[in-house]
Amino acid sequence: ALVKVQLPINGAQFEPSVIGNVEYKVNEYWVYLPNGAKHLKIKHPNYLTQDVIFENYGISKLQSKTTYELILSIPSNQNTSPVITQQYVMFDVTPKNAVVELDGELLEVVDGTATKRKVFGEYNYTIQAGLYHQKTGSIVVNDPNNKHIVKVSLEPAFGYIEIPSKGNLKNAKVYINNELKGTVPYKSEMLASGSYTIRIVKPMYNDVQQSVVVNDGETTMCSPVLSENFANVTLQVGNGATIFVNNEKKGVDSWSGALSYGAYNVECRKENHETTIKELVVSSDDNNKKITLEQPKPIVGSLDISSKPADAEVFLDGKNVGTSPMFIPNCLIGTHSVEIRRNGYATYKEKIFIEKGKTSTINATLNNGQMLAVKSIKKSEIYIDDILVGKSSFSGIVSLGIHKIYAIFDGKKSPIQTINCTNDSNNLTVDISFNSVNGHDYIDLALPSGTLWATCNLGANSPEELGDYFAWGETTPKKIFSSDNYNPGQLKYKYDERGRRKPYSSYVIDSNHLKQDVDRRSRPLGQIIELSKSEDAANHLWGDNWRIPTRNEINELLIMCKRTRAIVNGIKGYMFTSMKNGNSIFLPVVEQTNTTDTQYWTSQKGTTNRAYILFLKKNDESTRYEQYVYQGCFIRPVISPQNIKNR
Repeated sequence: ALVKVQLPINGAQFEPSVIGNVEYKVNEYWVYLPNGAKHLKIKHPNYLTQDVIFENYGISKLQSKTTYELILSIPSNQNTSPVITQQYVMFDVTPKNAVVELDGELLEVVDGTATKRKVFGEYNYTIQAGLYHQKTGSIVVNDPNNKHIVKVSLEPAFGYIEIPSKGNLKNAKVYINNELKGTVPYKSEMLASGSYTIRIVKPMYNDVQQSVVVNDGETTMCSPVLSENFANVTLQVGNGATIFVNNEKKGVDSWSGALSYGAYNVECRKENHETTIKELVVSSDDNNKKITLEQPKPIVGSLDISSKPADAEVFLDGKNVGTSPMFIPNCLIGTHSVEIRRNGYATYKEKIFIEKGKTSTINATLNNGQMLAVKSIKKSEIYIDDILVGKSSFSGIVSLGIHKIYAIFDGKKSPIQTINCTNDSNNLTVDISFNSVNGHDYIDLALPSGTLWATCNLGANSPEELGDYFAWGETTPKKIFSSDNYNPGQLKYKYDERGRRKPYSSYVIDSNHLKQDVDRRSRPLGQIIELSKSEDAANHLWGDNWRIPTRNEINELLIMCKRTRAIVNGIKGYMFTSMKNGNSIFLPVVEQTNTTDTQYWTSQKGTTNRAYILFLKKNDESTRYEQYVYQGCFIRPVISPQNIKNR
């Protein structure tokens, strides 16, 4: 039968049992159906499917060799929305890296979600991820207005192994299936459910191995028990020898610790000695055992020492071993320091190397003086103790004791330098310069700051003279010192209501006599930190940038110079000799009963009503000491190098 379907749209499809191809004429489809057909279904992507039941139109079934006409219409309104026959499907999966497959198609998963638009119908899906059980299912897509959301949480196919830090398990290594995973305390990453072999390894303990089963979503706890595999031993040798076990340093003289059961190579080593070796086997029977090792054997030579004159004390590596001449057998090989000392002679020093089985010899000639080198400007005459010894330079041995050194050039005399030659065999070097400012000589001690020190105290004419006493901040010397007559920097006295002078700590210094520092003006004396020029006696009396040294400059002198006791022209004091250029200054001290303590001012304030001093004591010197500002102390002036013209 032929059914002519009048339908003014293209793209329609027909079913079921259509014979041959459907012919499309203008606004008409020719559809051939078999004899007896009872209905015709018409489909189009933009419209709902229409199923035409012929019986509804008075035709029970189609007859062969008969032509029928079916007239269909569509809405005349052109804005009518097409019929929707698709729907979005969205999967929300856990874990978020799961793989989503829909009807054989892999979907892209982003942060646990995957979407796909599908034509109405029924579909199958599969969700899978590593270490999770796979899940499958089906969905029906038939709602054009809403998303079809499928939430799937996969069940874990994994678990964990955890080993807590119990007993002696701490820091033990953990192996799972012979692969190192970490140390105790330990918790594994995700492990696929199943059986595993765990091995626990720790030095000094026997390895432990056991099998465990990991179940889905569970943590399997393990607490293996380690058994000791060591003994606590004490190795002792003494005599400064170093103990090595299997070439690992353990200690000097003795060592106590744990050693695993087994064999060890134990060595006792000492410089210039033959190493002793012991094969040691440690077992459970050796726990808390003391083992005495053989001491290294000294490797020796000998030393033959003589001196001119003889009967001098011999010191080997700082230890007095007798008097010359002497033969020292069994002397350890290596380098040794030898000193030969005799009163009235410079100490002889030598480094000597002793060889195994051989005799080393020292034949020392002692000098009854010390080597001195003096340098000055060309054509100048050099004097030692007022005796002309050379021109421009001098090098030779001078007797032990105090010597005065100076030079004369073109009628001008250089500052006098005082040196102290001692038994110390180190050579002395003196640089003579014609240095003076305003008629006051200074010495360059090659200090890091460059500070130049005067050769004499304030008020003195020679290095050994003590000079005058000054109160801190006063610019004129005096004999009597007390708080009542203390008047630094032209103080303006204050008086109480009864006409009595107030204590000096309440005085205010006239701002005209202070440094140009607004913050210091009209402040009580107790708040002043450092003296100004008008309060500095050295600057006031010598002028042209001479000043009292700071606390730091005193400390620099103590650190960078060697201090020795000395007597110059019968006056006791201390010689400060530069460790860099050999130049020196002499600071005299006051001779009192059982003491030679003397105090020199610094320019810096200390605690309330005190200032820092250089306190020259018998056994030490320091600026940590302070003195009341109204007391009398000496002053050794200094000058800065930038304040020296044409230097």
